[in-house]
Amino acid sequence: MDQFLLFFDDFSVRWILSVLTSFFITWYSIPIIVRIARGKNLFAISNNRTVHNSKIPVLGGLAIFTSYFISTLLFTKVATMPHMQYVIAGAVLIFIIGLKDDLISISWKSKAIGELVAIIIIVMLGNIRFTSLHGFMGINEVNYLTSFLITVFVMFVITNSINLIDGIDGLASGIAIIASITFGVWFYLSDNLEYAIKAFSLAAALVAYARYNWFENKNKTFMGDTGSLLLGYLLAIFTVQFNQMNLDASAPSYIASAPAVSIAILIIPLFDTLRVFIIRILRNGSPFKADRRHMHHLLLAMGLTHLQASCILFALNILVIVVAFTFQNVGILWLGLIEFAILLLFASLLDLSVRRKKEAGEPINYCDV
Repeated sequence: MDQFLLFFDDFSVRWILSVLTSFFITWYSIPIIVRIARGKNLFAISNNRTVHNSKIPVLGGLAIFTSYFISTLLFTKVATMPHMQYVIAGAVLIFIIGLKDDLISISWKSKAIGELVAIIIIVMLGNIRFTSLHGFMGINEVNYLTSFLITVFVMFVITNSINLIDGIDGLASGIAIIASITFGVWFYLSDNLEYAIKAFSLAAALVAYARYNWFENKNKTFMGDTGSLLLGYLLAIFTVQFNQMNLDASAPSYIASAPAVSIAILIIPLFDTLRVFIIRILRNGSPFKADRRHMHHLLLAMGLTHLQASCILFALNILVIVVAFTFQNVGILWLGLIEFAILLLFASLLDLSVRRKKEAGEPINYCDV
């Protein structure tokens, strides 16, 4: 019996089992969820960002939520993570908010309040928060109030940025896979093994989901707000922990300019959210009113398919991640400027191409220009 327990205590065994459990629960549960959704007429609600005309079940996030927490609770050492109960409490609240919005739609204000409550739970009770600015602008350790406000703001932005890019097949899940694997590899190399398991398990659930979102017709599904808000919430936690684990320069696999590197990992949703908010404000509109000005809408307007548009943004995300890890020693400010310059150049060229296409009288689909 002792040998059996020791076998399952080994990290390599636990992460493999967690990944397989997360993958197969998602893989086998989605067809069941799709059948139930069709039977109950639970389909995606159209809005100004929608580019699908057919009715698609919208509860894929339920499978991701279930598989992720079953696998991580079974195969991570929860006793070493006293904040885990607050992470779960916040995740359940996020799940309820997303599910309600998927089924009956709620106002952005109600959604924002619920998200803030979930985030405050893990910041105040779980003590998951930024405690230092890593020397940015000459500031290192910050007081509790500043720490609280910065953490809540950053987590709120990340949570919603993932939700905002979930406008075409595969984009949100693919970006989250890239981010989860990147965080997971670093957590592993830095000996933060429990977080490595959590990150890899999330990626595994998303890979299984991707089959039904990208390549299926019969059992095609969307993750809905149930899934996208959960992804944003979990990636926000990984971001905070990544920065906190890089406070000690003597720690294994230490990353200089950790804040800028973590931005690079999530650069597509963060930059695109900032970009569309600025455009909406400059055009005297509400920054929270959905439209078709995201980069993925511009790519569709150029005649690309959903998968092609998503893959281009995946490649761009990976490029910026490689640049960030390669040039991490140039400093937080300079590295951040390099990252945003790359995205700004890409978005500007893309916008120019779409405008030229419009001026030439060619049809512009799925895009507000």
